[in-house]
Amino acid sequence: MRRAVGTALGSAALVMVLGGCGSSTGASPTGAAGDSGNSGNSGNSGTPVTVAPSLVATSCPSASALSSASDVTWLDPNVVDPHGAVLLGCAYNSPDDTAGTLYVTVESAHGLAASALRTRAAHDGATGGSDVSGLGDAAYLASVPASGGGAPEPTLYVLVGDKLVTVANSGPPLSEVQLAGVGHLMVGS
Repeated sequence: MRRAVGTALGSAALVMVLGGCGSSTGASPTGAAGDSGNSGNSGNSGTPVTVAPSLVATSCPSASALSSASDVTWLDPNVVDPHGAVLLGCAYNSPDDTAGTLYVTVESAHGLAASALRTRAAHDGATGGSDVSGLGDAAYLASVPASGGGAPEPTLYVLVGDKLVTVANSGPPLSEVQLAGVGHLMVGS
């Protein structure tokens, strides 16, 4: 099952693009969001994610970095080209599908206040949930219905400045600690 994250328009585009991803390329954009002239590097899965302290990643983390952060083995990411509010989209599959697929997106969240993070999660259909301390300006973990039915998927929302990082797992759910590990990797903390 594929789960859409992001704004309504961004969600539809992300689902369409991710739905078309057949295999992992290992390519990852290395430029900042909006750097359309930079299409990435050539599949070096050992390339570290581009982050600075308290800054949001501008490229998909390598499979090895993500595996260390989440304590789950992942294949190289399928990378989604930036579109609309989505500045970065990465989809990782587990090699034996024991952990399903992990989706990581970074989108523009200009004007989204930390106090509105729960409302944003509710917009995605989130139920339940709790604040996560020590991650970004604000972080919220909730269960979001899977597209096409199925079990709710754990989704972590992390707000850092004017960027929203979303980490969602379809398949056997990752724990809050595993999702937070990915969140820390994405925001450089």
